[in-house]
Amino acid sequence: ISRLLINENIKFSIVIDNTKKLLEMLDNSLLDFALVEGYFDKNKYGYKLMKNEEFVGISSKSHPLAGKVVKIEDIKNETVIIREPGSGTREIFERILTSYNYSMDCFDRVCDINSFELIKKCIAESNAITFGYKTIAESDDRLESFYFSDKKIYHEFNFVYLKDSLAEEVVRDFLSIDN
Repeated sequence: ISRLLINENIKFSIVIDNTKKLLEMLDNSLLDFALVEGYFDKNKYGYKLMKNEEFVGISSKSHPLAGKVVKIEDIKNETVIIREPGSGTREIFERILTSYNYSMDCFDRVCDINSFELIKKCIAESNAITFGYKTIAESDDRLESFYFSDKKIYHEFNFVYLKDSLAEEVVRDFLSIDN
């Protein structure tokens, strides 16, 4: 995005919100496109894949789970800090839990926070855990990833736009800025 600032002819606004709200804004023509990590109907929207990211557990480096391979059963007694309902990160984690026949109710304590920066700070300074992308853990030297035992989990980040709109060209141009 900082590369867009170089071109004085481009004006833009950026909205940071959860997947549900971004898709609602897109449906109401309040956005040209959205970068979403969450689930969306690929039949309803046009989209371009930006990248796939590994989805992991995240803890402080001093946490007993740091760097370990775990089963869902191993983390049920942990305090979990997770994004708010409607966020892609939460929905991804809830679907992972469902695939193991669990829900958020299996945890002793769940705290919702709608800011990754605040979640990172809380995780680094407490014994709580969270779930998100490996790049989040790598962005702070106080954090460490832990992993699910049976498989690596990846999730897409997509630019999403209304089908049959000019936004597809804008997204293509936006993606070409890095090249």
